[in-house]
Amino acid sequence: MVSRSDNKITYFGTIDSTNNEARRRITAGAFLDDLNGTVLVASKQTAGRGRHGREFLSLSNRAIYISFILRADGVQLLTVAAAVAVCRALDKVDIEGAQIKWVNDIIIDERKICGILAETVSATGNPDDKFAVLGIGVNVNVDEEKIPAELVSIAGGISMSEEKRVQLIHAIIDEVTGECYEAPVDTLLEEYRRRSMLINRAVTVHNLATKEKTPATAISIADDGGLKVRYEDGTTEILNSGEVSVRT
Repeated sequence: MVSRSDNKITYFGTIDSTNNEARRRITAGAFLDDLNGTVLVASKQTAGRGRHGREFLSLSNRAIYISFILRADGVQLLTVAAAVAVCRALDKVDIEGAQIKWVNDIIIDERKICGILAETVSATGNPDDKFAVLGIGVNVNVDEEKIPAELVSIAGGISMSEEKRVQLIHAIIDEVTGECYEAPVDTLLEEYRRRSMLINRAVTVHNLATKEKTPATAISIADDGGLKVRYEDGTTEILNSGEVSVRT
């Protein structure tokens, strides 16, 4: 899935966005052969982005924001691999209960503690020279007062020592560039399905283009990483875009 090279890691205290920095390096168009495997790490972001251009809030001064610049075939299965990688990394530092909410959220105790954003970026002047930018943001030692009222029941975080936070950073890097790189896609999909919090649950499908909300049941994760749902009229669909929320 990913053409791997030796890690090149840069640390920032504060940055606008590690994904933005990755995009800047790619679009600069220089030393492209050296970019694959670049890892950018920050503790705070001032302009983080989530899917569909939404703001990704920095809820702590000692959070974890990591972006990888990778040669990859596509971003949907890369997001699958990244979700599995984060769950495995959390296991390594004894953080239990992590589940995956399709497509890009890691959930503990029904609250989002991590978001993943994978984007395709082309080098300036050479649109065929494409990279994947994989961003992972983990809420660590969150100041609960910084969570907006509308997100209090949704957003969460992990409390840990600085030593364990550093261990988690390196565990995520190791998993993304190591074990998850080496694992066959079928193995990653099997684990993604096993860790999914949605399978057999009632959900609402959000069509972001039409703003329609349709009740359904999540059935499975397809081989391309899409979410298969069954609507109330019995028809099924594999979702490769949009969003779902759990119905309670």
